[in-house]
Amino acid sequence: MTIVPLVKVSLVGILNDKEMVLEAAQSFGVLHLVPLASAQKDLEAVPPGLGREAVEALRWLVDCPTQRRPVTVPDEFDLEKVVDATLKTGKR
Repeated sequence: MTIVPLVKVSLVGILNDKEMVLEAAQSFGVLHLVPLASAQKDLEAVPPGLGREAVEALRWLVDCPTQRRPVTVPDEFDLEKVVDATLKTGKR
């Protein structure tokens, strides 16, 4: 089995056809689908406040076309500062 880089795929369609479309897409043999429903439910369960804001900031950072290097010195990482700066940048 060959290991290849992952490619993000977005599908848009009618919700009622979701299961049929996902099964058909995977049956072509070129996609391996991983269910994200449980991960999405976990994200939605985050209470309002810094936790919810951190989730929004993380989503924006993951979708951002320009990725920066991660922090390598945990002592210098300030979560509130990063969340605030990210949300301000995302609103521009």
